[in-house]
Amino acid sequence: TSFDDFFRTEYPSLVAVAIALSGTREDGEDLVQDTMVKALLRWSSVQRLERPGGWAHRVLLNACRSWWRRQRTRASWLARQRRVEPSVDGPSADALAFWAAVRTLPERPRQAMVLH
Repeated sequence: TSFDDFFRTEYPSLVAVAIALSGTREDGEDLVQDTMVKALLRWSSVQRLERPGGWAHRVLLNACRSWWRRQRTRASWLARQRRVEPSVDGPSADALAFWAAVRTLPERPRQAMVLH
């Protein structure tokens, strides 16, 4: 399997997971791009795996976990600065409530919920 075939096959699924975990298309696509760069740099060994897509999903989940840690650190710092961010229109109240509830779950159940 070529890297191009791997990319075409796995990219849509990875982006869907990353958007669900990060909450935005932009952040999700950035996380997937980082994952694909790692796959490309290690392609000689990744392509020999039984499930290269499984490897990519694991790398993506680890990247999302790190991203969430950075987001918490950033949010904590902003809270200490007492800055008030301007409000903007966004997702519906129902969507926000749903994803807020998902984010309160422990890590494994949260990942399972997003993947489902």
